[in-house]
Amino acid sequence: MTAIAALPPRDADGFLLEQADWNEQVAGELAREEGLVLTPAHRAVLHMLQAAYYREHEHAPAMRALVSLTRRTLGPEKGRSVYLLGLFPGSPARVAAKIAGLPAPSTACEQAHAPVRAIVIVPRGTSLRPSCARSGRGRRGARSLEREEARTALRMILDGEADPLQTGAFLMLLRVKEETAEEIAGFVQAARERAQLPEAPIIVDLDWPTYAGKRQQPPWYLLSALLLATHGHRVLMHGCEPHARNRLFAAQALPALGIAAARDWQEVREALDTRRFAYAPLALFSPGLQALLNLRHLFGLRSPVNTFVRHMNPLAAPATMQSLQHPAYAVLHAGAARQLGSRAR
Repeated sequence: MTAIAALPPRDADGFLLEQADWNEQVAGELAREEGLVLTPAHRAVLHMLQAAYYREHEHAPAMRALVSLTRRTLGPEKGRSVYLLGLFPGSPARVAAKIAGLPAPSTACEQAHAPVRAIVIVPRGTSLRPSCARSGRGRRGARSLEREEARTALRMILDGEADPLQTGAFLMLLRVKEETAEEIAGFVQAARERAQLPEAPIIVDLDWPTYAGKRQQPPWYLLSALLLATHGHRVLMHGCEPHARNRLFAAQALPALGIAAARDWQEVREALDTRRFAYAPLALFSPGLQALLNLRHLFGLRSPVNTFVRHMNPLAAPATMQSLQHPAYAVLHAGAARQLGSRAR
């Protein structure tokens, strides 16, 4: 039986006819139709919509109301359009309402993906315009960012100080220009400074980033990591939500091995203590970076975030496993590792 056949009655647009038919299993099936795997971050927004908005207003909020509600309920760092776009790509209010079992938002501006075109008032002195200009002046005029410039640019993006349109332009200009080791080091520094890390240290032997899904082969590397764990090495694997179709990501494959993604740092600690292997989703320690990765649905391309997120090493393990397919990337990542004070082997 297919997922669609198992769902309760819906309208022509795929929205539930009766909100009472909604449950967590139905939400998971609706999310899969949208190409999403629900995480605690997604579920926090869904439950907020149901409990804090629909019960009072009896309709789903449009984008502006959703951003405002998220800011009041979940905090200012999440009450931003870029964060919601990262969780529910395309049209956050519409996609979130559908998965939450609510009626579709009816405003024309929401249906036209208004958050992508929204005009944002950016405080003076926090614009990404200089960084965009440096990277986009053509073959002769463009130059790479210095490490501190890259650090400042990503800091503004993660702090919600950058215009979403400038953020998209900046990421795609860097994609065309191609990142340098110095830029990667600056981005990683800013991301680490804003990472949500455990209060007490968690000891790990090996950091294993996995941010590229497998297209043609099963993810055999998972078995390699688990083999190391059985020999006593404490391995932290971290990765992203699936953000590309026709690829199999670690977050999708690990449940088949009986391993669930950790929901908080305490679960990471317990998994490492019991089986010496833990999987931490990127959203656990950097929801802002996960939001930026999810913008691939809008860009149609990977962004520099896919490149530098590999160097996060959130628990400061003494060794990191970097799996690279293209030889040129090996040189780039080795240079970034040296910039960050690590030795590449």
